[in-house]
Amino acid sequence: MIKKRKETYKLNLSDKSITSITEDILKYPNLKELDLRNNHITEIPEFLTRLKYLEVLLLRNNKIIVAPELLLKFRALRILTLSENKITKIPESYSTLTQLEKFDIGSNPLTEFPEWLWRLYKLKDLGIYDLNLEHLPQSVTKISSLETLSLDGNNLTTLPDSIENLRQLKWLWAEGNCFEKLPESFGNLRSLKIFNLSVNKIKNLPESVANLRNLEAIHIGENKLQALPKNIGNLKKLTTLDVSHNQLKELPVSFSNLILSTLDFWVEGNQFNDETIARIKKLIPDIDESDFEPIETKKEDSLDTKINQPEHIKQVENNDAKTETIDSNSYNWFQFKIYSILILVLAAPFLLSIIFKKQDPIAKAIEKANNDYSKVYNLYQENENKILKETEYLYVFTNDTNNLKATIRPNIDYYVNEYAMSYQNLQWRADELNDFLQNKSKGYDILLNNNRVRFYQGKLFDSIIPEKAPKKYKLVVDYKLTQQELDAKKRAEKKRKYRLYSKDKDSLHDTYGIVITTEELKNKTLESSLKKLLMPKIDLENKNLFFYFSPYDGSLTKQEFIAAIEDFKIMFLKDKKLNKNFTIKKLKIEKTE
Repeated sequence: MIKKRKETYKLNLSDKSITSITEDILKYPNLKELDLRNNHITEIPEFLTRLKYLEVLLLRNNKIIVAPELLLKFRALRILTLSENKITKIPESYSTLTQLEKFDIGSNPLTEFPEWLWRLYKLKDLGIYDLNLEHLPQSVTKISSLETLSLDGNNLTTLPDSIENLRQLKWLWAEGNCFEKLPESFGNLRSLKIFNLSVNKIKNLPESVANLRNLEAIHIGENKLQALPKNIGNLKKLTTLDVSHNQLKELPVSFSNLILSTLDFWVEGNQFNDETIARIKKLIPDIDESDFEPIETKKEDSLDTKINQPEHIKQVENNDAKTETIDSNSYNWFQFKIYSILILVLAAPFLLSIIFKKQDPIAKAIEKANNDYSKVYNLYQENENKILKETEYLYVFTNDTNNLKATIRPNIDYYVNEYAMSYQNLQWRADELNDFLQNKSKGYDILLNNNRVRFYQGKLFDSIIPEKAPKKYKLVVDYKLTQQELDAKKRAEKKRKYRLYSKDKDSLHDTYGIVITTEELKNKTLESSLKKLLMPKIDLENKNLFFYFSPYDGSLTKQEFIAAIEDFKIMFLKDKKLNKNFTIKKLKIEKTE
């Protein structure tokens, strides 16, 4: 039963395994937002229309077959999500929902595309992903108010020239299509801030991309990109450029005109020549050396050879074998027909469910994602346990008296795309874990949690660090922000809402980190280009600042670390008579929850 609350405007009933909506919901007559995602609802009852103030209705990932026309009675509806259901047609009468600002119909088995969408003149956010679209309907390019367009997981090979009509478009998501090229008119999307065209077949971006002066992020990893636009340096607002896993050998001369001090540049998995690598290292001194290492060819199905055949498949095979052993001659013809009819009648529901399940690509994809993830996660757990046995503790020299925790996680590039189907995120994570297990150089991140923020402190590898590798240390400072810094941070977060990782950070604190080699400690000088940025922050005797100094790769003994601390004191501490808060903490490394 739903308990009545005074003046409830938002109600979240997602992930409750609900099969039907009860009239209890009418206890909230002023309800404006209703979240029914991830349930088993098959239809919307008529009484729901009594919620006449409803503005947001989320029905993603249910079992609705027919788009209910009674929704037309919600005249104030602004946001409607019907994605991941079993809807085959969106009725044209929905065009009367003229207050809609967000409409998500992705991942449904639509038999025809709703060409009337352009009539929704207030529409800002449209989700038409995973619909097997081979071309973008012209009706979409008529929606002049559109700001967000999600096309992930279709079969698009290009965009129409009329894409330039979307003058208000700010965010374009088109990952996992078949794009081979983009039209030159793409450069007329002057409001565009972010576009994601990862996992496609694009060889070249149009030169007009350099005209997108408001662009903040380009994600075009895992394509066949051979060159970047010559004038890419014109994109002064660019903060993220992902060109990983392409076929780039050089960068245009104008690349150096970008604001490189704030650029998040992903280059792993390309074929850069030595001259270009040297140039990148000069322009971005702190770039990870491993980004330029050649990518080893993976052995196909190498994981499958280590995994036993699933039990349910074995059972089906055994049942088939038993069926073949039936001696039909042992029955007379009449008995055989009677038994056959009875078996068919009894087995019909089961057989039909198998047939429909095989025909349903979404059901197959969900099953595959779950199976792939379960298999690879079990292997990952075994590997993680092995690592934790080899390196149990992390030593940290700090002035923080809190209960610090040290955890590890695989260093994989995984994010949740709210526009993608629910099972796709699971499949992406499975693929990343599989890649991680086969590519040991990725290693594990060591994270510290100080009850204010969790931050990256070091790394562990699966016994691949050479014994003669230079010793390194990590210094992180966690300090209280001034009012001026707080104001600047609020402005930055408002501007860059897509940076989801900022949610983990304490709003009153910030962290800076630097990796220091043994030579730098002994010589008492920082060679890193971060020196000028960090040194003003590293006032280690400031009561509003906490510091954490530890081995960076987990390969040091306690004695080696104590010796490094003496150099650290001279280099960073003004007063060598340390107070009692300065101490070495021995932290047991645990798994990240």
